[in-house]
Amino acid sequence: MGGPRRQGDYSWSFTTPVPLLSTTVPAVGDEVVDIALSSIVATFDHPVNADVLEEPVNVRLLAEGVPVALTGQEYIADTRTLRFSAEDGLRAGTSYEVRIAATAGGPRRQGDYSWSFITPVPNLSTTMPAVGDESVDIASSSIVATFDHSANADILREPDNVRLLAEGVPVALTGQEYIVDSRTLRFSARDGLRAGTSYEVRIASAAGGPRRQGDYSWSFITPVPNLVTTMPTVGDESVDIASSSIVATFDHSANADVLRGSDNVRLLAEGVLVVLTDLEYIADTRTLRFSAEDGLRAGTSYEVRIASAAGGPRRAGDYGWSFITPVPDLVTTMPAVGDEAVDIASSSIVATFDHLV
Repeated sequence: MGGPRRQGDYSWSFTTPVPLLSTTVPAVGDEVVDIALSSIVATFDHPVNADVLEEPVNVRLLAEGVPVALTGQEYIADTRTLRFSAEDGLRAGTSYEVRIAATAGGPRRQGDYSWSFITPVPNLSTTMPAVGDESVDIASSSIVATFDHSANADILREPDNVRLLAEGVPVALTGQEYIVDSRTLRFSARDGLRAGTSYEVRIASAAGGPRRQGDYSWSFITPVPNLVTTMPTVGDESVDIASSSIVATFDHSANADVLRGSDNVRLLAEGVLVVLTDLEYIADTRTLRFSAEDGLRAGTSYEVRIASAAGGPRRAGDYGWSFITPVPDLVTTMPAVGDEAVDIASSSIVATFDHLV
């Protein structure tokens, strides 16, 4: 090319730069990565070897050191951007590492590209009932737990991972759901809450990921209902036998199924059981109402007994109160007492009592 007098070839050298990571999503060392993040992104400052990045084995995501299946892996040459996702999404409370093969940067690249990030362990931010609440109404329809960061939805949707215990005994649940947008778990006791009972909610630690230590839990109590008013009143000794109903009102909700069950509400007349009628419990007003089938009897001592189960396992002893219908006395007679001049034409003999007979 240069003729016989040219000594040696013409030559020059140049170098393609080793690309470096310029930005990543999540950012390097980020410890509050939302598990709802849809894509992991790496952007380089110079073009990389696209064929290397298009090979699945050259891009890896590790969760707590264990490889995670990827999806949607692509390299966009125009923007020098690698994008991919975890096939099953990110998990809560997990340490992640991204590794990209060094060959993507050429033979002068020393070591793989890599960066780490963490998804936070979610904590309970609010609960309903509140932690330690000792006056929970048994009419409460739902138990709710809200987390400060996203939890693992698949765990929270599995029945065995969410438990409600009543006095230490598991309770059947219904309506269990986890609402991702609000990070809220919601469920109910299938047969409702019971009066006078200590409850504990337990949520599997797996909902918070491998970095969560111990199950989530909180406790609450439904109060033992007490009698606040009765009709007749406690100890009343002048109860009219015309009284149509016996009434007991509680200060908190009682177990309706117990109050509506046979043998749990009793009326005794001089210690003998009386047949009852029209037994009903009105939950809205916490009122028990019933009547003696044949009415009350004069000059009789009565006792009402309501099974302690109406107040739950923390109720000590049956509910009860007593009242008396007075013994009627004669107040007037016709003819009068001792009258010795009674007209034989008198058509009626009359006795009037001071109380009903």
